Amino acid sequence: MRTITQRCTQIVELELDLEEFVRPDHLEYIQARREALSSLVDSIPKSLRVLLYQGHDDAPWKPAMSPLNVIPSGVDSVSSNLRDLSIYLQQLKLVNTTIAYDFLCPLDEKGQPKPGSLQLNWPYLEVLELEGIPPWLPLGEPTYHNTPEDQSEIDEIENWEDVICDVEAGWGWPELPTEEHFHRLLISLGYAAQRMPRLKNVKIEVESHRQFTFCLQNKADQIILK
Repeated sequence: MRTITQRCTQIVELELDLEEFVRPDHLEYIQARREALSSLVDSIPKSLRVLLYQGHDDAPWKPAMSPLNVIPSGVDSVSSNLRDLSIYLQQLKLVNTTIAYDFLCPLDEKGQPKPGSLQLNWPYLEVLELEGIPPWLPLGEPTYHNTPEDQSEIDEIENWEDVICDVEAGWGWPELPTEEHFHRLLISLGYAAQRMPRLKNVKIEVESHRQFTFCLQNKADQIILK
């Protein structure tokens, strides 16, 4: 695929459907697959204007289990390469993609734009859709947490193999959004949107028991926020 995209130097639209279930215990393969995705995104010519990507959420066996760390090096090149490509796009749609919540405008630990972030501009971007975003970050950090009662039950689990094999156990999603992560998502989006003069539609969905949804439509005579 990378060779094809490199040779299509004037490509304008690209739709990638790389949804592929891989057993969570094949973690090294999942990590290598993400590295391959990073390399592919980095190879896409800057002539591209529309990117539609359907991935896989790299989920653990059960929602009650800890998420997977898909970037053992700590360097999230998928998020950074998607950001670098996005400044040339008119439409960006990601589905089931594990990604940094502040990938558009990277923030520091205090929630402030990192050096260089405010120099980014998206002169063409009109449509931004992030659907089915998993409730965790690439390093395996969850963006939702359990109630104290649910967490106490999880802490008592001694053998996760039993939970995996039990068809009825382990399906409870963490219910409470961790505010810090969603603050960062909205702060990053806010900074980025100020530099998207042609932006018409934004849709962000974080998949969980309590789904987070943000929708914005910028029409000629009104702005609709849902």
